[in-house]
Amino acid sequence: MPRDWPKLVAACRDVLAPGGWLLVAWTATELPEAALTAAVGLGEPRELIRSGEDFLVTEQQPALRALAYFAP
Repeated sequence: MPRDWPKLVAACRDVLAPGGWLLVAWTATELPEAALTAAVGLGEPRELIRSGEDFLVTEQQPALRALAYFAP
């Protein structure tokens, strides 16, 4: 897994306008939601979205997760 994801989400947060939304989606099982939330730095996510029945989950393709954050 690339190690640059904390820099990427921080860069996205830094250009987010007040009142904007940041949607982060990933499938990496080794990236816990708590670590991602800490790196985003916008508090707790407003929404957690998990892949539904129509998203094929295999050993090679883990389940999709997405978190939506709101910039105050």
